[in-house]
Amino acid sequence: MLYRESVKINETSLKLAEKYNNSHMELVIVKNKVEELQGLLNSVISEKEKLSKEVESLQEKNRVLIELNTALDDKINMLNAEIGNSNILFEGLNTGSRILDNILSIQRPASDKTGLGFYEVSSSKTVGGNPNELESKKVMPKSHSIDRTKKSDWKGF
Repeated sequence: MLYRESVKINETSLKLAEKYNNSHMELVIVKNKVEELQGLLNSVISEKEKLSKEVESLQEKNRVLIELNTALDDKINMLNAEIGNSNILFEGLNTGSRILDNILSIQRPASDKTGLGFYEVSSSKTVGGNPNELESKKVMPKSHSIDRTKKSDWKGF
């Protein structure tokens, strides 16, 4: 009976040794898998840090571009206002040029400045004190219709 018990113990011992070896091999496989997954996790964390830095860099570039865009919009608005003021000025110059062309085409004397922003004022004085002689005429400037206090209408020219 003792022999049988020792054989059973021996068989049980062999089975346990085999299970131990199998468990040990599974443990080694699991450790290798854990190390592999730890390496992958570290690479994912590293990639996340790189992407976070890239996001911060892109956000800063975006902020700078927004500021630049705002500055360019302001400059566009300023240039459009200057174009509008220049167009008003050129329209005035063009009107003056048409008036001068008209005066030259009808061959008015150089001393007649009516129509050029001046008007005639008759003087009560007579030439030489003789009331029968022609009255002398003064040419006075007309007031400008442009409001010089508005920057949009007048640039101080």
